[in-house]
Amino acid sequence: MNDLYLLGFHSSPTAANNKYYDFNGRDEAIGAGRFFSAQKADWKPLGYDGSYANGLPGRDRVSLGRGQLLLATKTLYKRDGKSTDGWKSSLIVVIQMMLESARFGLQLDYVVKNWDGYVPPTPLLVGIQTEWGKLSDRYREALKANNRFIPPITLDGGRIVIRTIEELEESRVLTLVAQPNRHSTVHLRAGGALTHSA
Repeated sequence: MNDLYLLGFHSSPTAANNKYYDFNGRDEAIGAGRFFSAQKADWKPLGYDGSYANGLPGRDRVSLGRGQLLLATKTLYKRDGKSTDGWKSSLIVVIQMMLESARFGLQLDYVVKNWDGYVPPTPLLVGIQTEWGKLSDRYREALKANNRFIPPITLDGGRIVIRTIEELEESRVLTLVAQPNRHSTVHLRAGGALTHSA
């Protein structure tokens, strides 16, 4: 698996309301391919790039759980073309519970543990999501430094200290590494270990 992003979504694929929405600039990443079911849809830009900083703020306050995911899916499916905070919150729920859970083992563990609850992500989870690119850069640096982080990675106010790639894998902090270019691939091996190939 390479980088993982939500590019857009296909809402209400009926003759009367067949719309495909995508984040600004993301459509180029998939070109004319888009989702097969959305190729004949009325394409609509969402009006922002999909980043937390530029249009999807508040992930630390959005509750996660099975019920929230069902509600988010229904909200996006029945989208009426008007951007609302509830609609943006629905995108945050989907991104948090699916994409961020693939990037971070700790996030996946949290979602599974709280599947039947209504809880926002912890400050630690929000922090590692924000630092995904930097954590990924540190991973690549450690590969060149005998699998050691110099200096060690410290998280959660110093309660988590990671000195080696092996400790990173055991901590389940990072499961998917952001890619600097398309010629480098980092993916999961059986058992959840990270592997790298150039």
